[in-house]
Amino acid sequence: MFEFVEAAYPHPLRTFGEQVLNDSFPTEERPALTDLRARKNPAFHFDIVQDNGIPIGILTHWDFPAFTYIEHFAILEELRNKRLGGCVLDQFTRGNRLVVLEAELPENEIARRRLNFYQRHGLIIAPYPYIQPAYAPDLSPISLFILTTKEVSPDEFEAIKNTLYTEVYKVL
Repeated sequence: MFEFVEAAYPHPLRTFGEQVLNDSFPTEERPALTDLRARKNPAFHFDIVQDNGIPIGILTHWDFPAFTYIEHFAILEELRNKRLGGCVLDQFTRGNRLVVLEAELPENEIARRRLNFYQRHGLIIAPYPYIQPAYAPDLSPISLFILTTKEVSPDEFEAIKNTLYTEVYKVL
């Protein structure tokens, strides 16, 4: 079993987590560290994933009343392709709670592999268009997929999107 250790700023493991975040996601797919550190919403969690007490990755997520949204998930680069990520994801998504995440469109090999990874671990592509708002004014919005742990209706999708736009991206 993996441990998910809350690393609210300025937790000692937060530097590790922020480095993994910066190394794993392009600028347009993550908030600036100053913005991330300023988050005080109790729904937001910055977790360090540990295996037997050793930090191996991050999982940032928001616990909303209707679903949990995984904002960022990454395993240390040197530990990738060892099935750790799949085991962590399976453990986190186990249960009846709806889990939601965003994924890039399959426009390159890495994005295709990432999408296949999520699908192998039970996530379903919601068949509705979705645009991730820009994390900062100087960045552009991105067309992404929403993936979920169960099929969602158009109304459920709209509710998910509105929650993300309101709570995470602050555009509504």
